[in-house]
Amino acid sequence: MKTYYLRRHEDVSGNSGCGRVAQVAEFDDGAAVLHWNRGANTSGVSSTELFASVSDLLRVHGHEGRSVLEPIAREDVADANAETADVTVKAA
Repeated sequence: MKTYYLRRHEDVSGNSGCGRVAQVAEFDDGAAVLHWNRGANTSGVSSTELFASVSDLLRVHGHEGRSVLEPIAREDVADANAETADVTVKAA
């Protein structure tokens, strides 16, 4: 599985914002999942979409090259996992 950020250079719709607006997972069979980051859009709502391929995803959300996939480095994932491991959850 490969993971990416969807980085938007220009927000043509005025709704989804610019920068790292979503995360993408591309599975070994080519299917892709896009998850919109809650704080990156004007609605403040996160959502998730399924696509048959990354090329289909970019056909819908790439906005003619204004949005690109930026690979997520393994170090970024390790850092995020370390932060999660530091969280203590108390049982009710």
